[in-house]
Amino acid sequence: MTFHEVTWTAVLHEALMTDNPRKNPSESARFHGAAGTDVGRKRKHNEDTVLCRPDLGLFVVADGMGGHSAGDVASALATDSIERFFEATDVLWDPGNSLPEYPDLEPGAARLVLAIRQANDEVVRAARESADRKGMGTTVVAVHLSADGMIHIAHVGDSRCYRVGVGDIEQVTQDHSFLNDVRWSQPGIGDDVMAGIPKNIITRALGTKESVEAEVRSEMTLPGDAYLLCSDGLSGMIPASDMQDVLESIEDPDQACEELIVRANLAGGKDNVSVVVVRIDEREDTLPNADVPVVDPASAPLRFDQAQDKWVCSQCGHDHIEGTSFCVECGLPFLPRG
Repeated sequence: MTFHEVTWTAVLHEALMTDNPRKNPSESARFHGAAGTDVGRKRKHNEDTVLCRPDLGLFVVADGMGGHSAGDVASALATDSIERFFEATDVLWDPGNSLPEYPDLEPGAARLVLAIRQANDEVVRAARESADRKGMGTTVVAVHLSADGMIHIAHVGDSRCYRVGVGDIEQVTQDHSFLNDVRWSQPGIGDDVMAGIPKNIITRALGTKESVEAEVRSEMTLPGDAYLLCSDGLSGMIPASDMQDVLESIEDPDQACEELIVRANLAGGKDNVSVVVVRIDEREDTLPNADVPVVDPASAPLRFDQAQDKWVCSQCGHDHIEGTSFCVECGLPFLPRG
């Protein structure tokens, strides 16, 4: 197994206010993550590729496919292309009018979409240049954590992203698969018919067509969240409840990656298995700091409610959401508390 663990702190560049905690930027985004990949128990070589670049706020899993061992070429090429795109742009990069079909897209999300398009172009071109690479392609799931605490999630194919919060796990992405196409186009179809539909046919991949549409979403990260990216070598072998159990019981991302891969292999290891785990840590503005002065209670925008045993906004009484720099209800700015 191959692992890489990193920690990174992103500094605030701008602040926006909304009443949705997952769209409310904080003072800074702290996160640390790890990636792991393994050939599994049935395959002879690994066609998956993972990327862990905390300095870019970029994490990727790609699951390659194609004859003559070209799948590993496709996944590596796509991952490298996405990495190079992010290296060539920065947080102030403006996509301009390059994505008219994605109106109101966050800049960080636009970087992901355009990076994936570039990757598709390069995989298509490489497939044309060699007969051995004809038909090669790759899925991809990628996340970008931007400086304002937002996470942008994009995917093509059936590699997935999950979010694990307090006591629950949510599959953030939906597979681009024939099974899902049937499910969504014919919602009344019977379970017996659904059971006979192949589950491993994907309808989108990088490198198989001249253009590809990545599905993308953005949300605010919250302290304590964990994001799991994985190939179907994990999601096809263990249930989401097992993933949740691992991420809730193992704090260290590197150890969590290792345990997830072990469980996939114990369940049969029928495919290559790749995982990335990114944990959202306590915000810098909520960490203990001996240099931060005690705020005068008379002027403090936060007060401690003894009856409820929690911090609330002194202006409107709304619960303080840990990690935010202002009240999500009334917008009152919060000062550091000692």
